[in-house]
Amino acid sequence: MVAEWLELEGFLVTIGLKVGTGKGGGRKEADVVGARIRNSNLEIMHVEIGALYESSRNIVKIVTQKFDSSRVDVVKNYFLQLLGFRGHQVNYNKLYVLTASRKDKKNINGMLAPYGVKFWDIDDLVGKIKQSMDAWVQVHKTPQNPYPSLPESYWMLQLFRVLTAER
Repeated sequence: MVAEWLELEGFLVTIGLKVGTGKGGGRKEADVVGARIRNSNLEIMHVEIGALYESSRNIVKIVTQKFDSSRVDVVKNYFLQLLGFRGHQVNYNKLYVLTASRKDKKNINGMLAPYGVKFWDIDDLVGKIKQSMDAWVQVHKTPQNPYPSLPESYWMLQLFRVLTAER
């Protein structure tokens, strides 16, 4: 669903991009990464998703490892090469989405801020996706079709829209 949301926002999206290997030979992947060029700048969105039932201190440690400099460099270079970007400005956005809600989210966000990482819970993601879909509808509506449907390829977002409409 995160990949479809980023595509709806105009990003070229890759899921499960290999960003290295672990100590035991395991594979390190970026969950969802996307890039778009806006105003001659390359904007990269790197989203990691997970369920962390840890102390806030351990969460910060785990999350910062997901966005360490070697992983960021792999993602940047992947999109620079893929898009043939020759501009100067690269904006790299880091987002961790927790699949549950936490009372200490604000505290964790504060602890992650120096690393340039935003920390959302599932409610934040739901709100942002709703916002994006509403904005998409506003851009694509016409007098003949005041309520345009999302493209068929966004089946998860269509399901999301149906489920949230019944709330």
